[in-house]
Parts: sequence; C-alpha cells; structure tokens
Amino acid sequence: MLSSALGALTDRVDSKFLAAFWLPAFVAVLGSLGLLGAVVGKEQMADWVYGFDSVEQSWVVLILLLVTTMLAFVLRALTGPIPSSSREISCRSLWPSGRSRVNSRSSRRPRECWGALPSMPPRCRA
Repeated sequence: MLSSALGALTDRVDSKFLAAFWLPAFVAVLGSLGLLGAVVGKEQMADWVYGFDSVEQSWVVLILLLVTTMLAFVLRALTGPIPSSSREISCRSLWPSGRSRVNSRSSRRPRECWGALPSMPPRCRA
C-alpha cells in the first residue's frame, strides 16, 4: 500500500514540477514563517522552536513539507484556469485585427488619428 502510494507520488513529482511549483510554494511557506517570526518576535520564535524535542521538531518539519507539497499541487491545479481566463480577455479580442497593430506609417500620421481606432475617418486609414 505504501509503496504504491509512493510510486504514484513519484510519477507526479518530476524535476519540472519541483522547479515550477514546489520551489515557489517552499519560498511562500518560508516567507510566511518569516512574517510570523517578525510579528511574534525573534526571541519568542526561537524559544518556541528550541523548546521542541527532536520528535516534535521532526513532526513540524514533516507538516511544513506536507503543506508545501499541498500548496504546490494547488498551484499546479490553478495553472489551467488562470491562463484560460486571461486568454479570453486579450488585446486581439478587444481590438479589430487590422487596427491593433501600429506600423511605422501610422505612427507618422497626425495626432488626430490616434483617438479614432474603432471608426477611423478615411484620411487616417493606412
């Protein structure tokens, strides 16, 4: 049972996953602990950490690794919806295809042509 769970986990965790999701999640967890230490105070945080015996410290490290891994999988799950929602609102959908590009000839046109993109007068069209 444990070997099949570890086998499934190693199939999902590769070097790309570690670099793209796990490392940022680890930085976020350590940053959160740093903020907690700044709010509580260095001395109280150090007393709290050094007050644990070795078994409790092992549990804390295991819980932090578990939270980091869970956050990494959440980040990986969000990589689909976030780009797809931003793809719906793009420059190409906001502007007609021929008028979204500014070429060198239109950049030399008078200032009055710049504000009339949707319904440009004939003298401003390229």
